[in-house]
Amino acid sequence: MILANRKILIAILTIIVFGAGLISLANYSAACRLGTVVMNGAELTGWSDSLPLLKPTSVLAQPLDSLAAEMITCPDIYQVDMSFSGLQTLQVTTNRFDPECILVDAASGCLYGLDYQGRLLPLEHSPEDWECPLITGLKKWKLFACGEDGRLPVVMEQVGIVKRTNPDLARLVDEIYFDKENSVRVSISGLPYTVRVRPDGLALGLERLVEFITGFQPELANIKMIDLRFETMIVTTEGGKGNG
Repeated sequence: MILANRKILIAILTIIVFGAGLISLANYSAACRLGTVVMNGAELTGWSDSLPLLKPTSVLAQPLDSLAAEMITCPDIYQVDMSFSGLQTLQVTTNRFDPECILVDAASGCLYGLDYQGRLLPLEHSPEDWECPLITGLKKWKLFACGEDGRLPVVMEQVGIVKRTNPDLARLVDEIYFDKENSVRVSISGLPYTVRVRPDGLALGLERLVEFITGFQPELANIKMIDLRFETMIVTTEGGKGNG
C-alpha cells in the first residue's frame, strides 16, 4: 500500500514538473520571439517585408545562414555579420559604409548618408571622415530605400563620374541643391556663385565651367549664378550670393 501511494506521488510530481517545464518553455519562447531588427545601427521598420526570410518567431528558429547568403549577393555588400542583442533583437551589420553624398533633411536638418544608387542609409562615422558633397532641398525617406525624386539616382551617377574623372574637382563640390525647376545648383568651394546644371549634365557642366573660367577668364565678381543647362550658351545672373 505504501509502495502504491509512493508511485502515485511520484507520478503526480512528474506531471507537475513536466507541466511547469512546458509553461516555462512557452514563456521562454514568447520572450525570445524576434521583435526588432537593427541594420547598421538603425532600427529597420517593416523588417518582415524587406527581409521576408525572417519571421516573428523564436530567435533560435531564424534562418540566419540563408539570410546572409541572400544579402551577400548584392553587388555592394561583401560582408554580413549577425548577432542577437537581448532576447528579441537581431543586429545586422554589413560592410563599412562610406557615403557618396550626405543628405541634409530639408525638414529636420538631420544628416543621412546616400550610396551610389541614392539609397538612404544611417551615418556611422563623424563628419571629419566625410569628403563628399551635401545634398540639400530634399526631405528624407525610408531608410535603405531610394527616394521618389527621379533626379537623385541620375545626380548620384554624375557625382561618381566626376569622382573618377576629376577627383580634385569632386573634392571642391560643397553642395548640390535640388531646386523646384527640375535642375540642380552646385556650390563649389572658393566660388561666390552657384552653378545651375541639368541633373544628367552635372559632370559635363563642371567640365564646361573649368574651360569657361580658364579659357576666357571672365569677370565674375558680381555674378550670383552661372547657368550651364544650355549646350550653345552660358548664362550668368548678377546679384548677391544665395539660392534664391
